[in-house]
This record gives sequence, C-alpha cells and structure tokens, in this order.
Amino acid sequence: MEHFDAFYTPPDIAEEMVSAIRRSSLACVADFAVGDGRLLRAVEARLRTKHLIGMDIDPRVICRLRSRHPTWSLAVGDFLADQTDGSISKFQPAAVVMNPPYSNRGNSVREVAYEGGSVRCSPACAFALRALEWMAPGGVAVILMPESSLYSEKDRKVRRIIERAGDLQVVTSFFRPRFEGATVRSALVRIEKRRSHVDVSIPVPGADESVDCEFDIIRGGLPVHLAKPSRAVDRVPFLHTTSLSTLGASRLLQVRPYSRGLVLGPGVLLPRVGVPRALQIRVIGRDECFQLSDCVILVRTKAIKDARLLRMKLVNQIAALQAIYNGTGARYVTVSMLREWLAARA
Repeated sequence: MEHFDAFYTPPDIAEEMVSAIRRSSLACVADFAVGDGRLLRAVEARLRTKHLIGMDIDPRVICRLRSRHPTWSLAVGDFLADQTDGSISKFQPAAVVMNPPYSNRGNSVREVAYEGGSVRCSPACAFALRALEWMAPGGVAVILMPESSLYSEKDRKVRRIIERAGDLQVVTSFFRPRFEGATVRSALVRIEKRRSHVDVSIPVPGADESVDCEFDIIRGGLPVHLAKPSRAVDRVPFLHTTSLSTLGASRLLQVRPYSRGLVLGPGVLLPRVGVPRALQIRVIGRDECFQLSDCVILVRTKAIKDARLLRMKLVNQIAALQAIYNGTGARYVTVSMLREWLAARA
C-alpha cells in the first residue's frame, strides 16, 4: 500500500471550501482523499445533498468513517490508479471537495492515466485531473493545492488539459503555511467542468509553445554548492543572484565552465529564484561571458541597444514582473512563464 503525506484540512479552510462550491443543493458530493472526513462533514452541515461519497487509500481511515457516518458511501482505494472496492463506481458527483496529498513519501511526481493517455505531474495535480474525469458535466471541483502547482513547469501540461476541460479559478491563496508540521503555501482552486465535450487529450510535447520573439531565454545551471574556484585556462566568472546588484563593482569567483548556463551577451540578467529588485536587473555586453548559477536567467537579445531597452521596460514594470514569481517556498519564475510574460508586452 502506498503512503501519502497526510495533513488534514483546518476547520476554517473547510468552511471556505464549501462556500466556494457556490451551490445550495447537489445530488452527490465526493472527496477522493477523504482523510478524517472533515470536508464532507462541512458539506453535510451546509448543503442539501442526496449522496456523500468518500475514498481513501488507508483502510483504517475508511473503517473509522463507516462507523461514524453510516449513511455515507465509502470505499478503500487508490484514486490515481483507479483501484477501488467498486462500491462507489456508480456515482458521478456533481461536486468534488478535496485536500489531496502534496507528495508521496518525498516523491513529487506521479504518472496518471487520463483520456487514453498518461501524464506526469505532481500528486495534487494528478488528483485534480482524475476528479475532473469522474465529475458530471457542469460539476464543480474545489481543491486545496500547493501554490506551486499553479506555476511549476512539471505541472504545465496538466494545467493546459484542465483549462481546456473546465473553467479554472484561483479563489484565494494562503501565503502563510496553514498545516501543522508543513511549510507549503497553499491555494484554493475552483474548477467548473464544461457541459459540452471538448478535446482534452494529452497535448503533444512542444505544441503551441512557440513564441515569435526577438530574444532567447537561457536558464543558469551551476548549483552554488558545486561552484569551486578554478585556475584553468578556460575559467569564467560565476554569477549568482547575490552578485547581480554589485555586478562590475566586485570580483567574481572564477569557475570551470558547466554544461548548462554558460552565456555570452548581449542581454539582460535577472534572478530566477527570489523576487527581483530593480538593481538586480543588469545588462551585459556582447563580449561578456559568464557561468550562471541555477538561480539566474539571461534574456539574450540581438544587440546591446535592445538589451538596454528591455532592461528599462522591466524596471518600469517591476511590480508586474514580480507578480509572476510564485512558489511554495522561495518564489521563482520558470522560463516559459517569463517568455509568455515578455511576449505579451512585446
């Protein structure tokens, strides 16, 4: 039996999740990561429902809930693997409320089958995708997810599938950790499934990802802990976020070139990890070469004048730029998010 991390929903968040359903009467409501049953109890207390169904991978959890809530339809099963005892398969819920596991014994990626294909994503996104498949057309899913699921590169494909199959809305974000023993920031997400069928098959890698822009974006690759001083003939300056604001005024560590993130100007440097400040957005010239840490990005331009103009635009729109940096720990931006943001302002 698999063991997922278990952090049960605080009562105030459970109430907020039920409010986000925005329905007063529903035929069937489900929680496919039912845990202690708190979300279904909140639904039962506030909404008119005919059926409440719950699933959990832990048989002890289901045994306790069957004793406490004999009118609920409950099943032991692995929701992501579509393995249940069959007692709830006849139901097609009109609403789903869930606080799914965010990881599986430290494993942050799960492969899940969907619409004849499969996709790799975080466990929380995998639960959201499967819930969307189970729900009735026009149904509503209210899911508590790690904030990073809304922005991370590994969940980008799943987000595209969900957005084609339903209307996805971020109800609220909890900027402080709300679970005892956990440090993850969470977001409350509402997904309303479309009533008419649309093609939600797994997208082909690379499809719809091209952007016609006059720049390249290069992500650094050398972790700070691997940056060692070198006297080799081919050594290059190592650039980390802590050096951006003082670039040109301080000496940089010289390192051997790494396989990723060796860059040549012209272009604009900015942090990938950590909310950028205006002083950290720096222009480098045509002949300047650096080895970037994995926390730095270069937006490479065709000419130095383009780099200077781009920096001016970034500094002038610093608040909007900062807004695309997200994450459950240190805030960060992905290459695809930055590319789309820049393309929208070209």
